[in-house]
Amino acid sequence: MAVNFNYQTPWGIYPPTDATGAKDYLNSLSRAIPPYVVAQNLGKLSPLTRRILANAEVKPISFPFISQPVAKKTINNVQKVDYQGSFNVPSSIDTDLADMATLYSNLALSTLLVTDFEVKAYEQGNPNVLYDTIKLRANETWLGLIDQIATWLLGSRISGGTEDTTQIYGLQDIIDDGTHCTNYANIDRTTNTYWNSYIWNATSLFGSGLNAYVYVMRALSKYQKVASTMGMPDVGFTSPAVFQALAESFTNIERYIVADPAKLEEIRQYEVTGIAINGVPIFPDPYITTNEIYFINWSHLHFKFCDGYAVVSSDWKDLSMTGRLAYFSFIMFGGQLFCNAPVSCFRLQNMPTATGI
Repeated sequence: MAVNFNYQTPWGIYPPTDATGAKDYLNSLSRAIPPYVVAQNLGKLSPLTRRILANAEVKPISFPFISQPVAKKTINNVQKVDYQGSFNVPSSIDTDLADMATLYSNLALSTLLVTDFEVKAYEQGNPNVLYDTIKLRANETWLGLIDQIATWLLGSRISGGTEDTTQIYGLQDIIDDGTHCTNYANIDRTTNTYWNSYIWNATSLFGSGLNAYVYVMRALSKYQKVASTMGMPDVGFTSPAVFQALAESFTNIERYIVADPAKLEEIRQYEVTGIAINGVPIFPDPYITTNEIYFINWSHLHFKFCDGYAVVSSDWKDLSMTGRLAYFSFIMFGGQLFCNAPVSCFRLQNMPTATGI
């Protein structure tokens, strides 16, 4: 089942009235505001995060959450057939052809609290106090959650050699050659080199002093040579500083021939404009701060939401039993980022950057 964020006017926000209980009113708000805020701000905060989550799927809870066989190698048992039509019948079964990638889902939540005094103001005929308060706090809370999710998706759950298994995997873990994330999806990258991505240093590999776009063209050509069976990447994402240097490296005629404009469109007149090099569009993302470009193949990179935790908010809970005159709710985000072929994606590091960006 695909995730479908509501990009239209949020439903469930009713005119303030004290005809219903404050808790029911809070519940209606909590169900309406979060999906709206998430949908409207994903692209503005991180175009890459928006693209990942917009095409996410919801998967039922299981243990492990993801269990998928992945191919280790190709089989070449081709025979030439003579004019008699004879061939050799195989006497043994090909073995050790696949490994089992297994991942577990991770869960994050963000809490929202209103005081009992605000609820009483609503019940005593001043509903705007509660409405304005919850709307403002909900917006800021959900935006904070989006910010954190974008940071995780573009980052890594490994720090100082220690892996935080309570955090979702990030692109730095997946698009890796085994030097940072030595074990992804319970497959060791040292002994299973097919599970590695290509990571190339632009200046070390191709020389210094080249135009920024030339590095990209050469990297795409090299990738086509060494990993042509995976197909070419669908898109690239990079930091604003690298993107600016890339755009400025073209002359006018080169912009026309090589760098056709590409767009990630968002409603309400918001869009991210990129450039296409060798048919691969590249976009800036503010959450990428390093001087590298992530090239991604969407056929192999997916986010799987855990059913029941696909950006959902809870009912409001009464905290009086804990000694607090207040109510709280929380929004939950659960799932995992998964790539069934890390070699389908690659990174180009040490790219030129524009100063002051």
